[in-house]
Amino acid sequence: MAPRCPWPKAHKQKPARVVTRHKNCMGSSFVLIKLTHEIDGRQVFERSDTSGKLDRTRELDAFSGTLPPGRHTLVVTAVYRGAAHGLFKYHESYRYRVRSEFVFTANPGQRNRITVEVVERGGASTKLADRPIPQVQPSVHRWPLTTIKLS
Repeated sequence: MAPRCPWPKAHKQKPARVVTRHKNCMGSSFVLIKLTHEIDGRQVFERSDTSGKLDRTRELDAFSGTLPPGRHTLVVTAVYRGAAHGLFKYHESYRYRVRSEFVFTANPGQRNRITVEVVERGGASTKLADRPIPQVQPSVHRWPLTTIKLS
């Protein structure tokens, strides 16, 4: 279960429901070892794992809770370790940090789902350090959900 966040309830409007979802779409050259989600500078999710279990979890809800209406900032940081293949055992010692920041508006009484996908771009000629790319897909719903896609 995703953690809830203790925002002050000083507002008089109905709160907005927010879910942040993480999708790990990286290829076999990378292993996800740490993931954090922050909303407005408060850490709402953190998980570290070097065994590979976090990497095998391809999708997860990092946060599910309510926020006061208004503008908020989501910061997602993912750390990957290089995966060793054949002669390239040294790749395990490499670390790749991907960070994405997204500003969204939480409207009173609405549900907001923000999905962050980390995808691998390029091909064999692309440097490994240039391959991890975060993509944010926000959606705002009036009690069922809708999607707005950003690139």
